[in-house]
Amino acid sequence: HIGHSEKVLFMRVFIAALVLIFSFQSIVRADDIRDFQIEGISVGDTLLDYFSEEEIEKEKKKRKLFKQKKGEYVSMLITDNPRFKVYEGVTLSWDPEDQDYELIGVTGHLYFRSDYNNCLKKRKEIIDSIEKIAGNVKKEDKGKNINSIDKTGDSYFKEVSFVFSDGGWIRISCMNWSEKITATNNWSDALNVIIISKKMVKILSNNPY
Repeated sequence: HIGHSEKVLFMRVFIAALVLIFSFQSIVRADDIRDFQIEGISVGDTLLDYFSEEEIEKEKKKRKLFKQKKGEYVSMLITDNPRFKVYEGVTLSWDPEDQDYELIGVTGHLYFRSDYNNCLKKRKEIIDSIEKIAGNVKKEDKGKNINSIDKTGDSYFKEVSFVFSDGGWIRISCMNWSEKITATNNWSDALNVIIISKKMVKILSNNPY
């Protein structure tokens, strides 16, 4: 999926946990959401570019697919995959009516059990790197947001978003679960790097879940 521009051959940006690694950084600026990758995967690619039908069905059996309430997209979390070199988990999203599994969202997860400050450090490194190379994008600092799952209001996340001219977004957030939630559910604080296409942005804007 490189047809949108020949320059993408040189511009695919790998969003790593510590830095963004890219080619010709002194002369090339990434301004298309498809120029960015997580574990080599970009929105606009298809699930079948990376996994066989057999592998997909195996992953579905391991972990139930998340289905958005109106069925406009489904998501699959893949963990413990030897292909992943940076992130501990990757969530892939697509339209369930699309037989080609074209990806409208790719998310990388890196876990920090009771280590929220280190999560914030990694988040800052990624944000700084995107700012250096992103072209026509708008940065939005969403600040601190309470996670509605925790009714006590003690769990929150801090998020920064980059809005691209093609309608896609990149969101970088650190989730800080309360001690009670962590102990009860065995959940870890996490760095989430989310790449979503214009199509998924629209879905999330109208019907988040």
